[in-house]
Amino acid sequence: MSVVDAGSRIDALVALGASAPLVRLASGDCVHPLLRGACLGPPFHSYHGARAPQGAPLAPLWDDGDHVYALRGTATGREFIRFSIEDPQSVDVLALTEQGFWAHRFDFLYETDAPLDDLRAAAGAVQFRHVEAYLAAREAFEDPPGHVPTHRDWLTRTNPPIARPPLAPCARRGPRPIFPTRPRRVRLSYPRLHRVNPQPQHTTTKQTQRKKYI
Repeated sequence: MSVVDAGSRIDALVALGASAPLVRLASGDCVHPLLRGACLGPPFHSYHGARAPQGAPLAPLWDDGDHVYALRGTATGREFIRFSIEDPQSVDVLALTEQGFWAHRFDFLYETDAPLDDLRAAAGAVQFRHVEAYLAAREAFEDPPGHVPTHRDWLTRTNPPIARPPLAPCARRGPRPIFPTRPRRVRLSYPRLHRVNPQPQHTTTKQTQRKKYI
């Protein structure tokens, strides 16, 4: 079974970069009452006979019904996943960063009609820095003009900016402009060519007469 030992689970979470509030929640220490129902460990299923996805060993965070939330390493970093104990090979990759993971969890809490003040307080407790951006995007989603996308499609499009891990310092780019800028015209300079005036040709009277009758 691809699950770390129960005794080394917390150490594995720390090694995978889990923040202090996330480790506290995974340990069963509720950092805010709003998170008690769906974001609190310790996990039960993974250490009581439930199957786990194949692949790299995962460190379970907590259970939510028959679903397990976990963190596992990948060849390029880490990923936050969710899977059902009924079909553990069908893995749902929620995010590649902890901020992206909290975007998914707070979207669930928003669906429970939790008061906005409680959402903000819980976000502060887990260091979810993008709660205001999420709430603004969610408000715009609820009353959009024209075609209304499905909730999952909307969340998938909203989450990537905070779900991708930051670029390495050498690969970071500056902020992209809102409107594309026109490329600046570059004038190429060439060496100036001096025009040489041809020498006038002197023709004789007979040559002029011959040209006249040709």
